[in-house]
Amino acid sequence: ETGAALQLSHFIFVGRRSWGTAGRALEMVGQARRDGVDVMIDAFAHTCGNTTINAPLPYWFLAMGPRGYRSRAARARLRVELELGFRLVGFVYDDFQVMDAAIEGGEELNGLTIAEIARRRGARPFDTLLELSERSGGETLMLFHSYSGAPGHEGALEAVLADPYCLFETDALVRRRGHPNPAAAGTFPRVLGEFSRERRLFRIEDAIRRMTSASAERFGIRDRGILAKGKAADVVVFDPERIADAPVEPGRPAGRPSGILHVFVNGRQVVSDSAFVEGSRAGRVLRS
Repeated sequence: ETGAALQLSHFIFVGRRSWGTAGRALEMVGQARRDGVDVMIDAFAHTCGNTTINAPLPYWFLAMGPRGYRSRAARARLRVELELGFRLVGFVYDDFQVMDAAIEGGEELNGLTIAEIARRRGARPFDTLLELSERSGGETLMLFHSYSGAPGHEGALEAVLADPYCLFETDALVRRRGHPNPAAAGTFPRVLGEFSRERRLFRIEDAIRRMTSASAERFGIRDRGILAKGKAADVVVFDPERIADAPVEPGRPAGRPSGILHVFVNGRQVVSDSAFVEGSRAGRVLRS
């Protein structure tokens, strides 16, 4: 009604029961565009996303503070609400993976799911979730899985990424410790390798456009996004036949991507022959 441009960010479908709504949601966006609304979407290329352990806990429980964890009545109510909510959305406790336990001596928990930790301790997953929440003060970082699909079942994710009005984003914390979000270093290599080169969802030229010039234009960042005289020299030199992410494997978290040869930020080289140039501090905060 106002004519404002809309950006539907994090266009994801959380939980197994929501995957089937992706087609209808995309059609709604498409219809809005046909009706003249300036609307676009953006998404990341993985079926998990990072958040804190308190994300699924309702406000009424968090508002109780420390006494909520020790109240039998509050815990009983919360357990029923979570079990019902997870069932309706399509979550299970194996979908909740610890990135960084953020508690002293809790490093061995990084990379494990809430269900795995519970099995090791002979405890209920619900109690394990609350224990980590209480001990860390809500600071435990988590990877929530079953976002727009799961390995081998990525139809919803493919539909979103293939939409011509979808921009690519990372939405990932970058940390030195813990179990990393695979999107932190792998989003754009995965788009270029897995989804463009291997699955052929879109041409590589279109993939590059949607992660560079189209994004810069959408957010009003005028000095970069294309290679042209007078623009900021942000350049990634990569091998299109080798560019790929290093996905999670059993017993191993996501690693560094392959196929990236050189990187320049604001005209300064920060990666040379696939190695970080020590001491380079070329970046700056961008404002639109």
